[in-house]
Amino acid sequence: MNRRYRKTVIAGNWKMNMTASETKKFAEDIRKIMPRAKWCETLLCVPAFASGSQGNIEMMVGVDGEGAVTGVSLVDNAETAGIGSKVMTNMPTASGVGVLSQFEGKSAADGLLAVGTNVDAISGATVSTRGVTNGVNAALAVAGAIG
Repeated sequence: MNRRYRKTVIAGNWKMNMTASETKKFAEDIRKIMPRAKWCETLLCVPAFASGSQGNIEMMVGVDGEGAVTGVSLVDNAETAGIGSKVMTNMPTASGVGVLSQFEGKSAADGLLAVGTNVDAISGATVSTRGVTNGVNAALAVAGAIG
């Protein structure tokens, strides 16, 4: 690989079948063997679940080594087609940014993320946007707990 133009990314993903203390120990053990070089970036892919307007929204939230969101990918949902599904397809908010894209760069340092405060909702899909926001908050809490 030509490291001049590319950066190696080592991503961790785990099943959430551990207790909080087991997950923290797992992350600490992984951190010990991870390279500490400029050519490598480490991030977590945190699975999260939240309630939407029609059921659960299942998502993966990327969190970098600084604790900032790198992206939100929705895995499954039961939101209403044409309404809540606007969130699932990353439609732009009134500010022109995709509803999922607006989470990129946000971290626990921004405080609790909340629709109407530091997160914009899609018109007609506020409950779905709130569900994704709750999932991102949960993922940031997990990432913060394991360091």
